Amino acid sequence: MTYHKNAISFGPTKIAIIGPSFFGYLETLETGFRDRGINTHFFDERWSNTVASKIVSRFFPKFFYRRKIDEHQKEIFDKIIAHKTTHVLVISAESFPVALLAILKEKGIKIVSYSFDSFANKPHMRKVAEISESAASFDPVDCKDTNLSYIPLYSNLDHEAKNTPIDQRSIDFLYFGTLHSNRPFWVSRAKTICTANNWNDQFFLYFHSKILWYLRFILQPTVWTLGRELSTKHFPSHQLYDATANSKVVIDIHHPKQTGLTMRVFEAISGGSVIISTNPNIETALPSKIARERVRSFDKENLKKTMQEALTMTPPPLLPDEIHYLSAQRYIDQLCELLLQPSDDEFPKDLEL
Repeated sequence: MTYHKNAISFGPTKIAIIGPSFFGYLETLETGFRDRGINTHFFDERWSNTVASKIVSRFFPKFFYRRKIDEHQKEIFDKIIAHKTTHVLVISAESFPVALLAILKEKGIKIVSYSFDSFANKPHMRKVAEISESAASFDPVDCKDTNLSYIPLYSNLDHEAKNTPIDQRSIDFLYFGTLHSNRPFWVSRAKTICTANNWNDQFFLYFHSKILWYLRFILQPTVWTLGRELSTKHFPSHQLYDATANSKVVIDIHHPKQTGLTMRVFEAISGGSVIISTNPNIETALPSKIARERVRSFDKENLKKTMQEALTMTPPPLLPDEIHYLSAQRYIDQLCELLLQPSDDEFPKDLEL
C-alpha cells in the first residue's frame, strides 16, 4: 500500500483510538489512518457529550453517574477485543482506566499514547504514558521532562487552495477558540485595541454552556460582555477556514499550563496569515524560516506593538517542504512511526546495539 513517498505499510494492523471527541480532531485521525488502508476505529471515552451530562460531571459527585461510565468503558474494552485490535492509540484521554489498558497490554495489544494537552492539564495522560510502550506529546517541555517523543500538531486546511494575497484580505485580526482559562482577558484586551485603532476584527468565541461560563467568571465582571458573543455550538470548520484565509493576522492565546503549539498556529500559517501568540516558545518551536517570516510572540507589555508590527508583515508563499511540515500527512507519518516503534520486548535478546 502506498500513500505518498513516506507512507508506512501496516499490513494486518488494527488500531483503536481512544480519547474524548473534540472539534472532530480524533475522527479526522481515524479517517486519515483509514485512507492509508489501516483498519481503524475511534472510541469516544466520554459516556455522553450533552450539556446536561457535562453539568452533572462537573457539579455532582461521581457516584451519580459512575454506573454509566463503567458500562461505557466496559463496552469499549469488549469491542477492542472483539475487533482483534493490535494497537490501541490513546490520545489525550481524561478518564479511560489505566487498569483496563494494562489488561489489554497483557493480552498482547500494543499500547501507544499521544497527548494533545500538557500533563499539568491532564495528569491522567502521564499515567497512561507510563504504561505505554511508545509515547509522544505536542508539549516540548513534557517531552523533555519525561523523555517522550515530540510530535507537533498539524493543519487541517487544504494546502492546495490558493491563498488570497495578504494585502487584499478584509479581516485585520481573527481569533477563534474555547473561552477558558485566561483567554477572556486577552480577548477583551485585543478587542479594545482593535476598536481604538479602527482595525477590522472577527472573534469566534465558544464555550459549551453560557451558564457554566458565567459561573466560572462570576467574579470577573470585566469580561462579562464577551458572554453576549459566546456560541454554545461549534463553529463549522469551513467557516473558520474561510475566515482564516481572509485574515491578515490570527491571534493565538495558549493555555498557561501548556507549551505546545496549537492547531490554530499551524492552520493560520498554512492559510497564509501572520500569527501572534502568547506562547513564548512559538518562535523557537517552529522551523526558523517560518518563524522569522510569519510569527511573533507577545505578552501583556507589548500586545499593541506586536499587533501593529504584524499588520506590516507580508509573508511569501510557502515552500513545498514547509507545506509538508504543516500537513496532517507529516503528523500521521510520525504517529505511524510511533505505533511501529518496537518495544523493549520486541528487540532480539542477542541484538548488539
